[in-house]
Amino acid sequence: MRKMARLRIRICAFEMLIPFVEPGSSVLDVGCGKRVISGTSRGVNITSGRMWVRFVQTCHLDLTEPWPSGLFRVVSMIDVLHHVDRSQQKALFQKVAERVKPGGLFLYKDMANGPFLPAAMNRLHDLVLARQWISYVPIAEADRWAEEMGLVREHAEEISRLWYRHELRLYRKPA
Repeated sequence: MRKMARLRIRICAFEMLIPFVEPGSSVLDVGCGKRVISGTSRGVNITSGRMWVRFVQTCHLDLTEPWPSGLFRVVSMIDVLHHVDRSQQKALFQKVAERVKPGGLFLYKDMANGPFLPAAMNRLHDLVLARQWISYVPIAEADRWAEEMGLVREHAEEISRLWYRHELRLYRKPA
């Protein structure tokens, strides 16, 4: 498990997410069953997989667990949506967006559905490691969903690591 967490950190560009989370923020991390992203009051410790900034109060959420009550300053969904059944993706995206406090952030990152080679390599990766045939959400569709839900796109970035390609979005819920 530790070895997988270390390798995932090299692939997934978690360090690029840290600057978006203000110290002291309440964070709901949706779908972190292996808890690669983990809050810690001791600061950032990349080698153990604990990646959030100092003094962030984090609530981890495995998708099979009940959702905590309340709203959060930051809600993150990192590399989750492509593992969700296509028919449920928009509903989950909406459920996550609803947990963001007014003025808060929805931090969304998922694997890119293109170009062909990186998308194919990620599909192979998930087929071998997760034993799952994934369903990509085109980033334009995620952007459209966010807009429909009243979120404003504040940051957009494509990230390449090894043969993987990631799409990062930061959406803000108006105050």
